[in-house]
Amino acid sequence: MRSTPSHRIRHASLLLFIVLLVPAPSRADWPASPSINLSVCVASGAQTGPQIVTDRAGGAFIAWSDRRSGESDLYASHVLADGSRDPDWPANGLALCTAPGAQTTMQLVPDGTGGILVAWSDFRNGTTSDIYALRVRADGSLAPGWPSDGIAVCVADSNQRTPAVASDGSGGAIVSWHDLRVGPASDIYAHHIRFDGSLDPAWPTSGLAVCTSAGSQTVALSITDVAGNAILT
Repeated sequence: MRSTPSHRIRHASLLLFIVLLVPAPSRADWPASPSINLSVCVASGAQTGPQIVTDRAGGAFIAWSDRRSGESDLYASHVLADGSRDPDWPANGLALCTAPGAQTTMQLVPDGTGGILVAWSDFRNGTTSDIYALRVRADGSLAPGWPSDGIAVCVADSNQRTPAVASDGSGGAIVSWHDLRVGPASDIYAHHIRFDGSLDPAWPTSGLAVCTSAGSQTVALSITDVAGNAILT
């Protein structure tokens, strides 16, 4: 029997109905319940002091101090805009620094090319802290030229603490910190790390003295201006 126009219309309508019944591919989403949140890291030991910055694509980079090994190391993770963990990054975080000794008081910022720059206080060299930094690309890989466990920004005498980091807009960073090399009062020093993970040779080896006035100065905030320079408070 030949198909009439009405038969063809009913047949097409049935096919459309069947297509609409096919479930759409599932996708991750941010939890809507205040009692159920997105798990970023559930490794053993304590994970504390999280820091978070935008990935400028609707997601975020998160870094924290991690004691899964027994001492304080640094880990980070990338959460995508849809509320899922980036599959290119390890499930319980990427190890930023697992050097001996404690790594503490970190700060991170976007690197201007899709990744992050991280700076922290580091006790790998003994009982006093130094300043180290690292750059990680968006895919969870170490930026070319940057040493694993971070580049030594300042290993001067006594303590260098509480770093602030600002992107130079070209994949490098200007890191500042409060410095007790002439203690007991702290001064402000800074250094420039180039995009390739090397220290800028135009800057003093152990950092530029930003402020050495009487009394103590501590770093509260660092931002970058439109020319890639850092403004410190």
